[in-house]
Amino acid sequence: MFDFVNKLKDKGRWRIFKLKLIDARLYFVSIFVGLLTGLVAVPYHYLLQFFFNLRHDFFDAHLKWYWYIPLFLLMWGILLFVSWLVKKMPLITGGGIPQTRGVINGRVDYKHPFRELMAKFVGGILALSTGLSLGREGPSILRSRSWASMTSAPPIIWPTC
Repeated sequence: MFDFVNKLKDKGRWRIFKLKLIDARLYFVSIFVGLLTGLVAVPYHYLLQFFFNLRHDFFDAHLKWYWYIPLFLLMWGILLFVSWLVKKMPLITGGGIPQTRGVINGRVDYKHPFRELMAKFVGGILALSTGLSLGREGPSILRSRSWASMTSAPPIIWPTC
């Protein structure tokens, strides 16, 4: 191994080899973040489809009028919970690309990316299950940004004194 490194240094190719190693690490981390994003994005889309079908079947059943009152109250409670989530964590709102650019430029700092990831996941599913309009791609970008920020800065295990 050391002979290989010495040969690279002697021929002036060490810099090129070092850049290739950096590229390989970047590719590995990108693949890892993509896999983690897929682990969250696929259940998100399946749950969205499940709740959409559930809501559609409920309204197609043509039930008596008094069954709609508990549904209305349930949806109202869900919307209050989602609004509470947005007030608690305002960075879970908005499009994914502008916020990701803000993180890259250093203008936005996420203190708890895992909490925001879970809040975006739960809030998005609940909001879409009640019939609110919300895109599917923007939250996917925000989820991948959360995984990337968690991968780039590993969590602190021991608190500082």
